[in-house]
Amino acid sequence: MDLHLSKNQFTSTGVPGNAVQHTAFEVVLFIVVIALFWWFLIIPKQKDNNTLEADFKDLQGQEQRLRDNKQKLTAAIADVNSHKPELDIMDEALPLDNRVSKLYITLDALTQNTGMTVGNISIAFSGNDPMAGNKAALTSPYTVKRKVQKLTSTLNVIGTFDQFQTFLQKLETSGRLINVTSVDIDNGTEGKTDFNVSLEAYIYE
Repeated sequence: MDLHLSKNQFTSTGVPGNAVQHTAFEVVLFIVVIALFWWFLIIPKQKDNNTLEADFKDLQGQEQRLRDNKQKLTAAIADVNSHKPELDIMDEALPLDNRVSKLYITLDALTQNTGMTVGNISIAFSGNDPMAGNKAALTSPYTVKRKVQKLTSTLNVIGTFDQFQTFLQKLETSGRLINVTSVDIDNGTEGKTDFNVSLEAYIYE
């Protein structure tokens, strides 16, 4: 019996070597593309997103602080409005402007009420310029940064000692904050005496 075998019967049926190499290259290339995509697109976007989230949280914190400050301001305004008589007294004692005419009128009225005669009233102010031209400050006077400043005045009045004592008492009980710094007395005429009084008044401007 004769046995004939063809060489085609021993040919391998597996995957060709070139095909395996191509497949491995494609996998590596795919991984490289994914890595580059992640590095250049995803990571920057993630960083931007983290920055936006941090900014958003910061804005939320600012918003909450503004709400808290608004509530405090509203409460402060309500408190101020509920103490208007006290504020009026304070404004009279320590005005928010340096108008010397107010002090002049006050001194003249106090002198007239005691029956004395006003010889002369001089008032000097060496502080800041008045705010009369500053519309913003006049509209919202309590928001301006201020400090206590001084008005100096020299007052010459003529009268008796009893009248002058009454005048000093009226100065002490006046709504305007006024300090007497010195008093000079000169002999007058017709039983009257000249009193030269140096005064200090204050403003909050």
